[in-house]
Amino acid sequence: MAIMPKLKPGDLVEYVPDPGFLGLVQNTIPARRRGDPIIIKLQWCGIPPPKTESDYVDQKKLRLVRNKEGKDR
Repeated sequence: MAIMPKLKPGDLVEYVPDPGFLGLVQNTIPARRRGDPIIIKLQWCGIPPPKTESDYVDQKKLRLVRNKEGKDR
């Protein structure tokens, strides 16, 4: 049974290892089994940490700032 992500496309998140970097969730990839990471595809807002416009990040490294309905965490 897959482990489902807590984030949804359209959510605004902060990259925890380097605070100040924000991204929008574009897509989510559930973990296939316990212990596998949940992968989130982000589109970076502002200046991205890497030199790419979007990136795949482990959900554990992200913190929800605002969901797509406009509600704060």
